[in-house]
Amino acid sequence: MKTYVVPDRGLGAIRKLHAEEVDSELIADLFKESDASALDLAVVVVSDDNSRELFLLFEGSVIGVINKYDRRAYPELDWIIQSGLVPLVTARATPDAMEVRLPRPGLCLPDNNPPTVPWVLLDGDAVYSVELPPQDDDAAPRRRHVLLTLHTTQEGTEEGVVASVDGEVVGHVVNPGTLLESVPSLERRGLQPVVRGFYAPVAGELTLSFRAGEMPAVEDLEISPIPPLPKPELKRAAPVEPQTSMIPVVVVDEEPAPAPEPKAPEAPEAPATGNLPTYQGSVESESLSESETQEEKAKEKSRRGTLAAIVAVIAVALVLIAVLGAAGLLPFGAS
Repeated sequence: MKTYVVPDRGLGAIRKLHAEEVDSELIADLFKESDASALDLAVVVVSDDNSRELFLLFEGSVIGVINKYDRRAYPELDWIIQSGLVPLVTARATPDAMEVRLPRPGLCLPDNNPPTVPWVLLDGDAVYSVELPPQDDDAAPRRRHVLLTLHTTQEGTEEGVVASVDGEVVGHVVNPGTLLESVPSLERRGLQPVVRGFYAPVAGELTLSFRAGEMPAVEDLEISPIPPLPKPELKRAAPVEPQTSMIPVVVVDEEPAPAPEPKAPEAPEAPATGNLPTYQGSVESESLSESETQEEKAKEKSRRGTLAAIVAVIAVALVLIAVLGAAGLLPFGAS
């Protein structure tokens, strides 16, 4: 099965994943054959449908495991496996432990695909920088892993090398050195030289660099070593807004407004319904009944006063008659 190399250099800071379930006996056997304090091993990464971990194989034997949490942080490894390829990574072993060396998550795969024509990857230890044109101030620089295609240029009597991304020139290589020999040599053979480029922000400015070495011997040339492998788009869940209560904002004026003058309370407006006349009529009827009652009481009191006066007059008359009768002064008396 074809392997897909995940680089451990040239792409900025390296992340070190602690390998679990390390085969200590196999590691010990490797150190018996070396006096080094650490060994860099090329290991392949395989998955198992029945496990959430990724297994590290060295020369056909499981030498360690990447736990499920680190696997979740590097979905690129699963993308490579799902594409029918086997990730080839670097594991650094010591007599006591082993760690997998990977670039930052998101940088394991290039953002673009390799050329469709035959090409050769120039990998090495020499670091080159690309002089970029002025960038848009509104564009925030970010880290990117891209495949750069190199071409020779002729400016007057001086030869140079330019770097392109997907056929578009992005800048000139500063101090190309041995690239002035290897790049035209490959171009004459109908091969395009390709390097791994690394965009990175430095002091707020976008920079582009790459690593390259001398051209290998013709018989050692590996044509188009990296197959096209587009990066899937990450689908991120929409952020959930926390539910919060609305707090009214109170604005205090510098000079408080004068308090309004008190107003007499206004009578509430009566509802516009057919019950209003009946209600008013009831009030008038109650007022009328009360007036009539008071008038009747006054008349009754007057009648009682008149009757009392009449009774008093009659009583006085009777007493006077009795006195006159006893004195024999009345014109009618007993014969």
